[in-house]
Amino acid sequence: MATMRFIMFAKAPHQEFNAAVKDGTAGAKLKRIFDAIKPEAMYFTALHGVRTAIVVVDLPDASLQRRRCFLGLNVGSPLVGGPSPE
Repeated sequence: MATMRFIMFAKAPHQEFNAAVKDGTAGAKLKRIFDAIKPEAMYFTALHGVRTAIVVVDLPDASLQRRRCFLGLNVGSPLVGGPSPE
C-alpha cells in the first residue's frame, strides 16, 4: 500500500491538555499517539498562542489514522502533504 508523506500541525487546546498534565495522563497519551504514527520528525512550538506539534509522518490512510490517534486530547490536526517518492 502506498503511503503519503504529511506535515501534521497538531494543535492541543489548553483546557484538555492542561487537564491531562494535571491528572498525569499526558505523557502516556502522547506516547500512544506517537507510537501509532511513528513520526519521522517532531517539533513542538506555540502557533497563534496554541501548543502545537509539527510532525512529519508517512501514513497509508491519513484521515483514519488521524481520527484514531488523537482521541482523548481533542487535538485538531490539519495536514499538508502528498505522495511519498518511491
